[in-house]
Amino acid sequence: MKESALDIPGLRPPVLRPATVKALDAYLAFRHRFRNLYLFDLEPTLILPLLSAAPIAWEPVRDDLAAFAAAVEQIAADI
Repeated sequence: MKESALDIPGLRPPVLRPATVKALDAYLAFRHRFRNLYLFDLEPTLILPLLSAAPIAWEPVRDDLAAFAAAVEQIAADI
C-alpha cells in the first residue's frame, strides 16, 4: 500500500484508507468552492448529488475510524 500523509509508519496506522480519502474528494472540492466562490448563492445541482451520496460515503469513513480507534487502543495496551 502506498504510504500517505495520514500514515505515520512505526507509530500508528493511517486514519483513513486512500480509497476513503478519494471517496471524500468531491465533498472537499465542494467545501472549497463554497467557501471561496458561492458565499450565499448555492447551486442545488451541485449539492443534491453530494447529499444523496452522503450515506454511501459515510460507511467507509465510519469503518476506517473504528479500525483506527481499535488500532490505537491496541497500541496503548501494548505500551
